[in-house]
Amino acid sequence: MSVSRDPRRAITRRAILRAVGGAAALGAGATLLAACGGTAAVTAASSSAQASIAVTTSAAAATSATAASSAAPQGNGTSIDFWLVDQDTNTQKLYKDTVLPALKTALPNVTVNMGWKDWGSTNTGIDQSLAAGFAGGVGPDIFQWGAEYAFRVAHLKMGLVIDTMIDQWGQRNDFFPSALQTCQWQGKTYGLPYLSSPRTYYARGDILKANGITDAPVTWEDDLDDGKKLTKIADGALTQLGTNTGSDWQEFTELLISVGGGLIVNGKTAVNSPEGQLVAQFMQDRQQQITPTGTKPLPAAPSGITNFTLGRQAINWGGPNILSNVAQKAQDSLDSVIVGQPIKAGGVTYKAPDPSKVRPVALTFTDWLIIGAQSKHPDDAFSVLKVVLDGKNLLDYNQEFFFIPPRKSVASQGYMATTGLQNLVKIFDSVGVPFPSLPDSVQLRDPLNKALADIVAKKISVQDGLNGVVQVYDPIIQSSGWSQS
Repeated sequence: MSVSRDPRRAITRRAILRAVGGAAALGAGATLLAACGGTAAVTAASSSAQASIAVTTSAAAATSATAASSAAPQGNGTSIDFWLVDQDTNTQKLYKDTVLPALKTALPNVTVNMGWKDWGSTNTGIDQSLAAGFAGGVGPDIFQWGAEYAFRVAHLKMGLVIDTMIDQWGQRNDFFPSALQTCQWQGKTYGLPYLSSPRTYYARGDILKANGITDAPVTWEDDLDDGKKLTKIADGALTQLGTNTGSDWQEFTELLISVGGGLIVNGKTAVNSPEGQLVAQFMQDRQQQITPTGTKPLPAAPSGITNFTLGRQAINWGGPNILSNVAQKAQDSLDSVIVGQPIKAGGVTYKAPDPSKVRPVALTFTDWLIIGAQSKHPDDAFSVLKVVLDGKNLLDYNQEFFFIPPRKSVASQGYMATTGLQNLVKIFDSVGVPFPSLPDSVQLRDPLNKALADIVAKKISVQDGLNGVVQVYDPIIQSSGWSQS
């Protein structure tokens, strides 16, 4: 998912109150709709997407036999409002031509009304739409949200617990564990995954081989050593970058989890833990040893192509879009791309506080579908989910973005049946972990990114930089109701 997955704009509690014109109840017994932060997820929404478009379909339209049989008609002449945020004009066409006809065939007495949303702050933004909808008692029957929202869905009673429905369906074990965990809070499941982007390290095998390196890095130490060997600097400017440097908070999070740490531990911000300080030190060392302060960056790549695809960068961290870009823009180089394991602290230079907790971790971003707590037709809504998440429908949707379909039975079909993607699926299945749920990701992302940028540039010490993040984010955790959840 990283095309690149631009951060979503934060929506404050005050902004939500303005959107609904004052204090907004979520419905009987529900709490106030709180601030919606941004996760590192794709901003695939079309700028021309409409706020809410009701689409009617013909019962005679074609559908897969699997879809028709996987969801028995529940129809009572019901209407289901379905708000989708990871979408663009191609996705809207896919729904009009394929998914909605499949739904009409499987559920002839159910009308599905699509609301095309985006991650922005206008009247098509999912956060504002949810605020207004729940405040008015007309929240959608189904809505899509991002990787870190499980706490909010559960704590604010925005979604239904659907464990019984999933178990009756009998498909729980077909979902990749890290994808399904995204939808869970305190042991309860509040939705089903729709698309996933596991992160790992990719290497240009042709560049590695030309420099006497046989495989992608396995440890932090390997990544640092390979990065130094593969980096080329001429007249103070990069001509080839060995590995990704910089201060990405998402990579920090993956490395933090891989040494046994977490963003929030025991109700407090834990980025300044011994584990967090170890990760930040590694990121500083990598930056300073590979691209010392004052080094001019690589030339900007032409629009639509990456420096990794061009062969200017040898090792990169990210999601399946890295493979997609090479496949689309440099097909002849695709076979040389190595899908490597996520790196872990090797214990030589970088020794974890508890070595027994060290493991490779593929941080996974999953966007998921939730049955709204105000839905008057939850059984019909779940029947809609079963069709939407059916094999070909799920595959076609994920192909639009080159994401990983989060069901094992689908993840080897169609465009997924390539060596690179199958290697990624194995990593996803074996070491994938969900991006952690947070009270508000934007309010952590911004200060953490700033602190990491200052740390890797040696403008501030590791400890002082991370302590500053704790001072900002601890009050946000405390005010969110996290400890009462």
